[in-house]
Amino acid sequence: MLILILYKYLSQTSEYHVEPVPYKADLSLHSGILKHLSNLKRYGDATMSYEDKLFKLNIGFEFKELEVLYDFALKIFFFNSEGSILASTENVRAKFCVSYNVLNKSLILDEFDLQLPSPGQNVEIRANLDKVVDALLPSVRQFILNNGMDPMQLPNVSTHIFPHLVWKLKGNLDLKNGWIQNLSLVKRSQHVTATYKDLRLTIDMNLGFEVMSFNYNYNLKHLLYKRKGDVYGRLHDLDVHVVATIDLNNYYLLLDSIKFSNVWNFDLQFGGNLLDPLVNAMTKIVTKVFRNPLLNVIENRTKSNFGIKLNEWNTNTPQSNRMAMIDKWLDIVKSKCNN
Repeated sequence: MLILILYKYLSQTSEYHVEPVPYKADLSLHSGILKHLSNLKRYGDATMSYEDKLFKLNIGFEFKELEVLYDFALKIFFFNSEGSILASTENVRAKFCVSYNVLNKSLILDEFDLQLPSPGQNVEIRANLDKVVDALLPSVRQFILNNGMDPMQLPNVSTHIFPHLVWKLKGNLDLKNGWIQNLSLVKRSQHVTATYKDLRLTIDMNLGFEVMSFNYNYNLKHLLYKRKGDVYGRLHDLDVHVVATIDLNNYYLLLDSIKFSNVWNFDLQFGGNLLDPLVNAMTKIVTKVFRNPLLNVIENRTKSNFGIKLNEWNTNTPQSNRMAMIDKWLDIVKSKCNN
């Protein structure tokens, strides 16, 4: 949902319009820079003629790569955004016709014909979309709740307590019937950027959670020692790096990656044997060993669940309905930003 709205907002800065957009946007470009003009070679034959005191030179050049970089300012509705636009293309050919007048010793450029490649060259657009995401987050939170992802069931986990020891000395911790909650309390933690290139819009954002809580039933075994009970955990100040893409060739939404880029604090508490000194002594050891496997489990389950929902969107929602829903979400954005 969020990705589609960002596409609607950003795509108006591009020369590629898959569908007409009935919203007015003011776009200004400044501080333009053209790069790589010196990276050229001759192509074809160069010819020279002389007539009426004029030398004429016809020659063709080929530029391996050209880049144009602009800073832009975009205003649409109530949004004001700034960023940079980078356009690049390869194998650009140019024909020159230059005359030299031997009487007055003047040099004249008679013709300059730039032959760009066919449409589809690489175009990259970057923009900061913090305000857009902030306005849409309430709808994203509701989307998570409506689709049964808070609380969200976790898969079973099995890990060794002492992985560096041998055989039965490793011990084992089995976790079942796990649940995690507070996914719907998501917030933006850093800047959000969007990149449009090759008819693909990629959204790069860092989302955060103050606290995410989870619980499991545990079964702990080490040699003859066995304990069962409940384990409770919390992830504090969690930062999640999310990358998602819209493929504009077919309007598919793709979740590229979810990565827990930072967890400031991770704690576990074993229940069911509160007076057991061995369980209490092993808590710190298990916390250290269990941290990475659990984070991987949560990452994979979150990506899987969101992937299922996006696949349902891709296959079950007609394009006309999607566009109608985007318009509705844009109204939500406008009302939130005006408050």
